[in-house]
Amino acid sequence: MLEEAGLNPKILSLENTAWLEYLRAPHPEDEPATMMMISHDNTSGDASFSFPKYITCEGRLTSTCNTEIDRLVSEADVAQDEERARLFQEAAKILYLDETTLFGIAEQVRLMMLGENVDYTPNPLTGLEILIADVAIED
Repeated sequence: MLEEAGLNPKILSLENTAWLEYLRAPHPEDEPATMMMISHDNTSGDASFSFPKYITCEGRLTSTCNTEIDRLVSEADVAQDEERARLFQEAAKILYLDETTLFGIAEQVRLMMLGENVDYTPNPLTGLEILIADVAIED
């Protein structure tokens, strides 16, 4: 699919330590353009869990540095309710429409099968943990 989009990818599979050298800033000046594919979930649904490490200048896993994004994320971090959401949305708009250094390509979906006599209602943490107290066995 990358070739269909006009790219000429060279797939490189690395063990974890070598991969982290590509992933974490600072990136070497002579490093060619790279496309990292990582899996990240945010069960809290709050951008403050993801944005600081992925899209701010000081982020451990950042691939961009835009002071306007940093300002918005910093203000959002202490804002509340609609103002907080608006500030994170503005940062995301710059990231996705202007910077285009980070973009989603897939959404992880979790499937769950339960026995006929198992009563359980999934919640946002289901993919990470299932509390025994939330599961009931019906007779």
